[in-house]
Amino acid sequence: MAKSRLTRVLFSGKVWTFPLFASLFQIFVEYVRPQERYEVLQGLLLGEVSFALLILAALFGGKGLSSGGSAGKWVLPLLLWALVASVLSGNPSASLTTYSDVLKVVGVFFFIVATIQNKEQLYVLVLWYMAIAFLHTNFSFRMWAAAGFVGSGGGAYVGSGFLQNPNDYGAGMAALWGLSLGLAVHDPHALGRISMKWIHRVNTVLFLVGVLTSTSRGAAVATLAGAVFYMAVAVPGGKKKIASMVVIAGLVVGFLTLLSDSQSARFENMGSEEDESAQDRRRTWQVALMVIADNPVVGVGVGQFVPVAIRYPAQGQIFVQHNILLQAASDMGLPGLALLGAILWGFYLDQKKVMARLTARPDPLLKAIAVGLNVSMFSFLVAGQFITVLFYPFLWSLLIISSALYRVTEAPKTRPSRKWPRPAPGVA
Repeated sequence: MAKSRLTRVLFSGKVWTFPLFASLFQIFVEYVRPQERYEVLQGLLLGEVSFALLILAALFGGKGLSSGGSAGKWVLPLLLWALVASVLSGNPSASLTTYSDVLKVVGVFFFIVATIQNKEQLYVLVLWYMAIAFLHTNFSFRMWAAAGFVGSGGGAYVGSGFLQNPNDYGAGMAALWGLSLGLAVHDPHALGRISMKWIHRVNTVLFLVGVLTSTSRGAAVATLAGAVFYMAVAVPGGKKKIASMVVIAGLVVGFLTLLSDSQSARFENMGSEEDESAQDRRRTWQVALMVIADNPVVGVGVGQFVPVAIRYPAQGQIFVQHNILLQAASDMGLPGLALLGAILWGFYLDQKKVMARLTARPDPLLKAIAVGLNVSMFSFLVAGQFITVLFYPFLWSLLIISSALYRVTEAPKTRPSRKWPRPAPGVA
């Protein structure tokens, strides 16, 4: 039996290198946290080991610590400014402790981008993210099915580490679902006789189930916004546009139908005086704006918002900023917010250039990744207006894939010949 196209990719000599293994291992440890889930692995320093292996792989087997396109050029300045803000904070020791975690999450960006050397490796990297998400979403589905397809009011989560909170879990699924959608529409590969598009379509539905069972309204709004964005930007006019509108309307109706009574009540009261969560966010945003006004240059230091915010008058306890823009501005001042804006603007410029390259040199697989990235980033930014996830891996994973895609789609550089040119006939 002939190997399928996907099999040829997976067993290609272009794929499996030590740097790629190190990248996949680091992503697995970061997203799954097996040392936290399984008692037999508790105490193992898997996070430190995976990070060290990734650094070694990038330095000695990677393609060079290039930042890729425009977005990556602003990542190091953001890290340096975050360090300045932490050192100059009112409690530098505590802020620097948090900064070390930020340095690891954001620093992974440079090392993984360095390990991706061709589109086959980029495809495997994206599939790996999808497979890890499947570990979470299929468990969400099974829990939901066991409960009679009725969600709880408090929300479910199935992750470890930064995915332990239902809102964070919902945001994580919303941030990655666009990639699954892009692959579901454009992936040209097949696994045996099964088109990979159908596998991605099942995975896309599971992403939506993950968002549903998390009961995170911010994640639900973000996912819906991503779907509308996809329809408006990526789907051509005519029958396909109408079909997309029908599908999206069906998703909205299906989502609302499957909500439990308590979930429905939360959506019906969204933004009202009875909505305690919304009132809490408004109160937190007001305090965050006061903190920013009093610390506009370097902020209060990474991770030091809460100790500072409790000094301000507020009705209720303050936990986090509940907004990635306010998080950047309060932790690192307005320059930190500007650097975050530069990274996001760079992402837009990189994606615009990638799409132009793919128009000149069409490639269905790379188009699948590019389209999916646009939807995922849009969904993440919407979710990020309601939750504090700036230094979670969600954004940085999307930037990793985007920068690697930018490098993969670059035209190969021609190297000048080192040989001396031969003299023309008759020339002494």
